[in-house]
Amino acid sequence: MEHLERFGFERDPFRSESQLEFWFASRAHVAAGRRLRRCVEQGKELCMLCGPVGSGTTMVLRALFEQLDADRYELGMLVPMRGTGSDELRAMIARQLGIESPAASRAEGVRQIFAHLVALQAEGRRAVVGIDEAHTLQPDALAELRALLQLEHEDTRLLTIVLVGTEDLADVIAGDTSLPGRIDLQLALEPLSAAEAAGYLAHRIEVAGGDPTLFDDDVLDAIAMRCGGLPRRLNALADGALFEAHLAERDRPTRADVERAALDLPWANGDAGDTRAAAPVDDVLDASLGRVPPIESLRDADSASFADLDLPEAEGDIGREIEQALVPDDGELSIPMGGRFAADRTVRDASFDAELLGGPEETAPGAWQSPPRLDDDTTASRRRPRATEPAKELPPVPSEDELDDLFVDLVDEVDEKKRR
Repeated sequence: MEHLERFGFERDPFRSESQLEFWFASRAHVAAGRRLRRCVEQGKELCMLCGPVGSGTTMVLRALFEQLDADRYELGMLVPMRGTGSDELRAMIARQLGIESPAASRAEGVRQIFAHLVALQAEGRRAVVGIDEAHTLQPDALAELRALLQLEHEDTRLLTIVLVGTEDLADVIAGDTSLPGRIDLQLALEPLSAAEAAGYLAHRIEVAGGDPTLFDDDVLDAIAMRCGGLPRRLNALADGALFEAHLAERDRPTRADVERAALDLPWANGDAGDTRAAAPVDDVLDASLGRVPPIESLRDADSASFADLDLPEAEGDIGREIEQALVPDDGELSIPMGGRFAADRTVRDASFDAELLGGPEETAPGAWQSPPRLDDDTTASRRRPRATEPAKELPPVPSEDELDDLFVDLVDEVDEKKRR
């Protein structure tokens, strides 16, 4: 794009996709990631992360999955289409866990998943499934999740599910009769502060090969004021300001360029919409926290992770503690985000993937574990081979009658809702 070339960028700094090389370690994102990781590593059943559209919930989920050890976890991430029902969701989960041909019938499909989960347990591994856009799930799909969460062997539940969505997700879950009682963790992702928004933009510009001081302070203030601390909005308005400066043949964007770009964005006119206004940095935060050195090195497998961040519970100390934890003596910060995310295959539906993403090679099920890290040739050799068949000594899979007993209440409940 001409306007990006004008300002010396090697690539687009403000694309909306969740690209981990652009990860910015804000206080809220790091804290949410650490709490989710604790939930997963303790083998909890159901975790939730909610936030406004564009707040970065997907990025947190992707970063979490990148940091989980593939030797310990079988990972699957999916984005269901609106209206996805129970059968479709069960098949999507099965494919992401590496079951190549999910059965069409409910009983047989669940037996397949159960056998696979028990085989993973025998290997010392646990299945973790992340479901993005989970606020779009239908009641019968939620009932299917409840059923899968009940699968257990040797007094141990076999599956962890992480639900990610907008603030509507909390209402969707609350409308279910039993899921709220199963939630082990429910987080709300807060927007960036004004100072963090400025640091976020400078970071993305630098990662894309540009000058991190390209936006003057008054330009940064104008962008932050209109975006309510939401990364997606910051991306859109910053990119628009760059384009307006290009059209005016200016070497640097001005506040006028921001105001002109805002005219083309419905949420940028007036206040920041349904999010909080970007607030000044709290007194307890050092002024530099908003410009915490972002994640520079994305290929250092021994670098900082959510698990390394000793975040205190007391809000009064959290800013200072995060700054100390995030910024080593050399002023650099990195987080392991290697090939598994670079080769992410989000599965919605087989036909959908084939049409939009270029065929089955682009959407290989279970792809979280299949590719080696780009930076570490030894990683692939350290990984356990995927179990394509059940272990030799598996416990008996539930019979038809046992499965019927397991699901009868769920089916009756869904049918009752449909009759209403």
